[in-house]
Amino acid sequence: QPRLALREYEMVLSEFPGTSHGPRALFAVAWIYEHRLEDRARALDTYRAVLRDYPESPQARDALQTVTAMTVSTEGN
Repeated sequence: QPRLALREYEMVLSEFPGTSHGPRALFAVAWIYEHRLEDRARALDTYRAVLRDYPESPQARDALQTVTAMTVSTEGN
């Protein structure tokens, strides 16, 4: 149930944005958009939000790799 998971992660984001739970939740939201809802545009925007909002987090490194891969695959088509 990806929509239910999105609501739960968004709740974590609103209640704990400055904790280590924030980047984890935001990355999870991006992953759900990419892999479960197959919404590449929203996924890409959300991965970029991880980079913008949590640049020092471990999730930012993963988000950068994903954004790079998604951008390369889009440009290749």
